[in-house]
Amino acid sequence: MTTDPDTPAMPRCLDPALPYWGQPRTRNGLVAVVAPAASTAWADEVLAGDGGGTLVWSEAGLQPERTGLHTLHRVNVRAVSLAPAGRELQRVWAAIQFAWRLGAPTPDTMRPNTTMRRARLTSVDRPATVDRSVRLPHLTTVRYVTGTVTDMVVWELMPRAAAPQWSRISPADEAFVEANVHRLLTLRAAARDRRLPATEAARRLADALRGRPLTIRTVYGRLDLVRPVLDEIGEPVRRRARRTREEPATHAEMSDAEGDIR
Repeated sequence: MTTDPDTPAMPRCLDPALPYWGQPRTRNGLVAVVAPAASTAWADEVLAGDGGGTLVWSEAGLQPERTGLHTLHRVNVRAVSLAPAGRELQRVWAAIQFAWRLGAPTPDTMRPNTTMRRARLTSVDRPATVDRSVRLPHLTTVRYVTGTVTDMVVWELMPRAAAPQWSRISPADEAFVEANVHRLLTLRAAARDRRLPATEAARRLADALRGRPLTIRTVYGRLDLVRPVLDEIGEPVRRRARRTREEPATHAEMSDAEGDIR
């Protein structure tokens, strides 16, 4: 993961090469990073732990979103991600790593007498907005050691009161963004690779980005620039990621884009 030099190192328990990521679960659950030496009595299973934190799995029941939101309020919980039944935890890896980064301590929060940043809840699938919560589709990038780059959406679910001001857009605009998340990923890749259409609308968007990645914050704030370019790039080509001996999914790092961290 690409991080600021002052950001603490990723906990060893989030190493994508560790074996528990390949274990499927038969029940809805969640994974959470808990502060080192903190109590994990509430969890059903401790997956790994070190001086940087402890990774646990816990059953989430029939309403995993509600369970996840409640887990955010547990003492010493640093990050949470939903883990749907019937899937390997590998599919959750990018989401829990992103949740940890969103809530990672900064130089200010590492000083004495300061408040830690709040824990974040993420999901690889679009979560239900229960209990007056809101969701954000973060645009992220997974970079494999072989050089392959994959863009993906990681959803964040949070209490409405905790939603950042920039995310407060109209319901119609929110529905448009959610209906076009895969096209937004295509647009993000095109902007990164300098493959935007040679049109006036695309030039205006490129000028606004100024070489920075396309983030969901930019999408929400400059939807007037994003909409016409989405029309120009057309529908994305949906490809299913494949694992190979040369490109194992466990050997990857994830980076978000500037502007989504807050």
